[in-house]
Amino acid sequence: MAGTFAMGAGILIVNLPIIIQNELEFDQIYAIKLLFLFYSLLGILVIGIYLKLSSSIEIKKEKTLKPISKTLNPKSKKIVTKLSGLFAIDSFVGGFAIQSIVSFWFFSKFDIDLSTISYIFSIGSVLTAFSYLIAAMIADKIELINTMVFTHIPSNILLILFAFAPNLEIAIVFYMVRMTLSQMDVPTRQSYIVTVVEENERTASVGITNLSRI
Repeated sequence: MAGTFAMGAGILIVNLPIIIQNELEFDQIYAIKLLFLFYSLLGILVIGIYLKLSSSIEIKKEKTLKPISKTLNPKSKKIVTKLSGLFAIDSFVGGFAIQSIVSFWFFSKFDIDLSTISYIFSIGSVLTAFSYLIAAMIADKIELINTMVFTHIPSNILLILFAFAPNLEIAIVFYMVRMTLSQMDVPTRQSYIVTVVEENERTASVGITNLSRI
């Protein structure tokens, strides 16, 4: 959830080249290069933070728990393999609707500027973050699998309708509702996975299913 909020804040920085261009009267290409430089410096900062991490952040093993397993037993492996295949297909299809394609569609169809697009994406990311909390409440009422199914289907229908939106206002509404629903399967999926495997296999199972979505 925190990562989604951070992504929303990062999207707002897309406005930085426009501000630099207007306030300092720089060339547009030069202003965009400065944004890439800023991004690179942040990447170096992140590397430094990772290098500072030590083994003290690891979970302390308790004698009452089984040792953490790096592999799955045959029963768990069968379940996780099926789920990983499903999630891989979902990720493959979702890859056709990445933000760069959506932003190009907004620009080419409605001729809106980069600044407006960044606001749309930032608000969408905030709605996505709050949807994680809503997903947990829905799952308590209708269970995990139903939450995954009954949020993902309307999300995909909205994505189709979004492509045929007759004006910008309706397109934004479709996009915002879609962003609210599209990631509700993430926390419920992870919760479901850790309930269908042995307790000491949870780390391995989550790692495998996450790899299937890359």
